[in-house]
Amino acid sequence: MASTAAQFVEIATMTISKYRKKLANNILQSNALFGKMYDKKRVVSGGNDLQFSIKYKENSNVKSFKDYDKLLINPVDQFCEAKYDWAAYNCAIVFSDFEMAKNSGEERMMDLIKSRIQAAEEDLTNKLNEDLYLDGTGNDNKDILGLAALVADSPATGIVGGIDRAVDTWWQNKSNAATGAWGSATNLHGRKDVDKMFTDIRVGKTVPDLLLLGSYAFRGLKSELESVERGNTDFKARKNWGFVDLNFNSMDGVYDESCPAAKAYLINTNHMQLTVHNKYNFKPIPAQRPDDQASFVQHIRVFLQLTTDRSASHGVITGITAA
Repeated sequence: MASTAAQFVEIATMTISKYRKKLANNILQSNALFGKMYDKKRVVSGGNDLQFSIKYKENSNVKSFKDYDKLLINPVDQFCEAKYDWAAYNCAIVFSDFEMAKNSGEERMMDLIKSRIQAAEEDLTNKLNEDLYLDGTGNDNKDILGLAALVADSPATGIVGGIDRAVDTWWQNKSNAATGAWGSATNLHGRKDVDKMFTDIRVGKTVPDLLLLGSYAFRGLKSELESVERGNTDFKARKNWGFVDLNFNSMDGVYDESCPAAKAYLINTNHMQLTVHNKYNFKPIPAQRPDDQASFVQHIRVFLQLTTDRSASHGVITGITAA
């Protein structure tokens, strides 16, 4: 007959493995930015880093011609490489021998394990949600790159993907300051600021599709839209990555509690990617016993990174206040 510890490890490993898909789905729907990115994630098999070929200039050999005109065939250096490091996140689930002894029946074991998994899910979700709006320098530069780095308030400085934005100005995102308090049906600063950023970013059919709103931005823009076109905000569209709170310029507008209150981000998700390692996509690591503790430890682990291949397709509006 299997010992209590061996039975516990077997049940814990089986339960967490079965819960893996539900865990990913719950995290997917927990946060607008992460949910949208994870829904469109790029899964790769590995590599020391993540590399993207970036087009930074037009081909100068394009011109009209007639009959026997000499054609332009000059070598054109129009691509460079952006390189990003992996970010790794781990959540440990610890079960002490005392807990295993007190919950030795199979049903009680299952209850204990499920409660710990749900707590781990909440903690991992909260950490990813928080870090996706930061600049990646946390924990000695081990954190995932967030919007504070990829869509910077001051885009003329800093190195992203190994490319210096101060030198290569084509690698800068757009950044505008709010022109006034959002929420006034008279001034409509919110609508005008978002319209301005939308047109700054738009290139032909390349347009932002995700509008992330902090609390001031959301309340102000929603109030302005309701004052002139109530039908555009009287809904909560449900998508597989979460709720959409409003629609503006065909963008999914979402209030995100992790987004800084005074900011609004316009993101083109065709040019921002969440890349996930296929071997570590919220992978459960089998329970093991530490040498110096009377316990078993189970891990949930993910390797991922948020990247962009066209910084100019994203923008941030800063300094937003609510009228």
